[in-house]
Amino acid sequence: MCAGPHGSGETSPHALSPEQAAHVAEALALSSAPFVWAAGTLTVLPEGFEAVSAGVAMLAWPMGADHFINRVLLPEAGVAIDVAEGADAVPDAAQMAKAIAAAVGDEGKPIRERAMELGCKAVAAVGEGGSSHRDLQELVRILANVD
Repeated sequence: MCAGPHGSGETSPHALSPEQAAHVAEALALSSAPFVWAAGTLTVLPEGFEAVSAGVAMLAWPMGADHFINRVLLPEAGVAIDVAEGADAVPDAAQMAKAIAAAVGDEGKPIRERAMELGCKAVAAVGEGGSSHRDLQELVRILANVD
């Protein structure tokens, strides 16, 4: 679950309220699923640790800004399950527990496999000779020739 700091170092103004955090904690307990609860600004994560590239099913809970676009794109890409919407939402713990259990259980296997597949493609795209790598090189070439 990601709420608050973004991996890029940006800080989101959307932190869980005490009531929301309590419901999430209850849902995690009810799901009996192993789960990464939070990673704060000072948390050190392994290089390349991103949900999709690690084959992790995501739970989508948009709270603002681009979250709502991501909420549409991630399930459409087959890598996320919707759990709530809005910064003021307080999801039902039992329903969220079912979503968590589904994400890490047999029901979530296709989601995790799709996440791993897309993660491999992302790694290839940014690697030497990959499409993103080539596009960035082209952008640098174009900017270097701007007068």
